[in-house]
Amino acid sequence: MVQLVTFTLAAREDPEITIREALVITHYSGMSSERVENLITKKLEKHIRSIAEIKEIRSTSSTGKSIIHVEIQDRYFDLASIWQTLRNKVLQAQAELLQGTHPSQVNNQFGAPRAIIM
Repeated sequence: MVQLVTFTLAAREDPEITIREALVITHYSGMSSERVENLITKKLEKHIRSIAEIKEIRSTSSTGKSIIHVEIQDRYFDLASIWQTLRNKVLQAQAELLQGTHPSQVNNQFGAPRAIIM
């Protein structure tokens, strides 16, 4: 005789999604992409790399703009404190950037899901 066992899994209407990536965006109007890379992006990356929880850093330097993607390792869950550490490191790096560089913006909410109400 075969006995059937039924399992019921709880389902959430709005499941929690953990975003493990942040963007660090810095502007310097009119600066060439090569100078942005050398004078902004690399200096910021140097400070950011000192954060132990980081899995990967990817960056793009274009005319007047540096964008750095910072990804956190999957084994860490206290992301709020990691994002604060990132903000602190970026703030420290600001002191090394050229005068006229706009303050870097750290965005760790860019991937957060948004509700669509119809």
